[in-house]
Amino acid sequence: MNGKVLNALKYQTSKVYYFSFKKSVKKISQFHRNSYFKDNKSIRVHDTIISYFHPAMKLVSVISFMLILGTKTLYGAFYEVTSVKTDTMQEFPGSGATAREAHTLCHTGSIYYRNFNFDEGLKCAGEALAIGISLKDTAVIIRALRLFADNYYAMGQYEKSTEYFLEELACHEKSHDIKKIAEVYCNIGVNYEERGLLERGMYYYLEALKIYEQVDDKEGIVATLSNLAYVYRSQGNNTEAIAYFKRASEIEQEYLPVKKKYYFMANIAEAYKNMGRIDTAIEHLARADSILKNIENPDDEDLLIWIDVAKTQADIYNELGNTGKAYTKYLEALTLSRKTGYPEKEGRVVAALGTMLMKTGDLVQARYYLDEGRRIAEETGSFYLKKDVYQALSDVAGRQKAYREAWEYHQLYSAASDSVINLESAAQLANMQVKYETEKKEDQIQLLTQENEIRELRLQKSESQKLYMALTALLLLLLTGLTLNRYRLKKKSATLLAAKNTELSILNATKDKFFAIIAHDLKNPVSAFHNIAGQIDRYFDSLSADELKYYIRELSSTSSGLLAMLKNLLEWSKSQRGQINPLLTEVSPAAVIEKAIEETGNLSRASNISVVTKTSGSHLILSDENILVTVLRNLLTNAIKFSPEKSKITIGSELSNGQLFFSVADQGIGISDEDMKKLFRIDVDTKTIGRSSNKGAGLGLIICQEFLQKIGGKIWAESDAGKGSTFYISVPAKKIDQTET
Repeated sequence: MNGKVLNALKYQTSKVYYFSFKKSVKKISQFHRNSYFKDNKSIRVHDTIISYFHPAMKLVSVISFMLILGTKTLYGAFYEVTSVKTDTMQEFPGSGATAREAHTLCHTGSIYYRNFNFDEGLKCAGEALAIGISLKDTAVIIRALRLFADNYYAMGQYEKSTEYFLEELACHEKSHDIKKIAEVYCNIGVNYEERGLLERGMYYYLEALKIYEQVDDKEGIVATLSNLAYVYRSQGNNTEAIAYFKRASEIEQEYLPVKKKYYFMANIAEAYKNMGRIDTAIEHLARADSILKNIENPDDEDLLIWIDVAKTQADIYNELGNTGKAYTKYLEALTLSRKTGYPEKEGRVVAALGTMLMKTGDLVQARYYLDEGRRIAEETGSFYLKKDVYQALSDVAGRQKAYREAWEYHQLYSAASDSVINLESAAQLANMQVKYETEKKEDQIQLLTQENEIRELRLQKSESQKLYMALTALLLLLLTGLTLNRYRLKKKSATLLAAKNTELSILNATKDKFFAIIAHDLKNPVSAFHNIAGQIDRYFDSLSADELKYYIRELSSTSSGLLAMLKNLLEWSKSQRGQINPLLTEVSPAAVIEKAIEETGNLSRASNISVVTKTSGSHLILSDENILVTVLRNLLTNAIKFSPEKSKITIGSELSNGQLFFSVADQGIGISDEDMKKLFRIDVDTKTIGRSSNKGAGLGLIICQEFLQKIGGKIWAESDAGKGSTFYISVPAKKIDQTET
């Protein structure tokens, strides 16, 4: 993969694309785009196959393309994938058959990679790398490492891809191949950019730019300047983005044979739009549009940028209230997107068009386009597209008085929104981690630099005082002792400081994650409550009795969940502030169980679940009644939540060996062994536990554990997936005879 490819790789045989390959195609072509054509998604599959190429690959390719393209384009696909041309046979570097075999494996692996068979591509890379290491053949090693990096990138495993690029970088640094070093810098930058680590990506782009400017590589300069412009625009620094795009455009127009001025016009327009300079943005978009329309035979690359230009024009006209022009431009963008065969582009256009039509009151047409957008969003799995489409469909259904459907789409919208928030939060946390690690390394480098400077000064001083060797030796010995002592103190202080920083970082990350979970679980019921109440208020006169009952039941259910969450939050808050002080009194286990059952009675009756008690004898113990009731109430609430209707929950107590044991057993969905390890942990997202839709923030179990620790108690669980779960608690208990009381 060339780090500064300027032209899109074309798929020449057919314009028909198989949808399941879309994401792989997109990833491969984005990686190849390490140039200023960032939106390029075309891909070629017409690599020639050398005579001793894996036989299985031919069969797989032919069958795959038969299914993908149909008989009409089968001949062309077969020719492109399996043809052997003598003029492409190459003499591989290295000596002996093994080096030749290693390069053959790399070539074969690259064909697998371009045909989206990444497992086979990785296998070829591994075999080639093993041969290269055994022969100490740097050319083979570099080629195998690149093949590993390309495949992992296309699979979305950006961290592994970066690891192999760093190994390739080390090889180029040993050979002092600065152009290759710059190319790898760019590819590492793309990996970090894909992970949302924009600052880290910018660092590598800047390093690449230094090299390209040093060797006066215009093509590399243009590519890197454009990548930097994208990063600046993503960070909201549109002024810098415009400056970099303009600089890249000037170099490209003056020195390079490929003229893509419309590309820069479109991207500069986007930056001006972000800045609120709408008139300037419209002017640049019009210039880009004019250039594109004058291209006699636009390729896929031209069409993809043309789509973005038309859609951006439509968005601006829509914001300005000129729906006529907006409608025309949306249709133009839609026609172009269908020519390219990429559903992501089409999905964004139909979603925007449907939303605009809904706001103008044309609900029938709006529903038509939004349904198309929903289909594309669900096929591609794009959370961002799902979020926009579901929200618009909910509004359309509400205006059409299809209230139940509006509610269902609102639920889907909330789920998609949460997924978007989770993705963005993960990227932010990763950014913070990388930044922390970078700063830590910089501090270490600075410390080492200072120590090196001190050593150099001492050597200079020693050279200048040769006449006083005896005195100098004595002084140096004294200074050395002091320096070593100071170094030990500094090292000890640095170690303690690093430990505290690590501890603080973990505490902050845990706190942020904890409150993020609480925010999400509080937001959903509050949002649902607000939405239901709003629907009733807006359409009260037209609602039937059944519909009112339905909404009231939803309000009751939502408010119950919200109340439980608020109770848990308040109890946890008291615990964190040290306001929970155990009060040991005479407690009847049977009375504690009865009280917990009473407090959860409404919830169990609503689910038609029976609660059965099982206690061994009547006795009194010394413990904190409020803590025991709170813990049992939380466990009963969870058991009811995860149990099917008309099932049974058994709650019991038993006194044994100075410990009081309580148990709450349900007949619900159960918990797997893997998920069991995630319970009672504040640093684990409860959304990853199990498949039930009733999952909350996991706050109840955390409270149970913290409260029990205050009275010397413990909590644990046993479960068989699909057969139910049993939660146990134990507390120290001194049995009190009835006669004593």
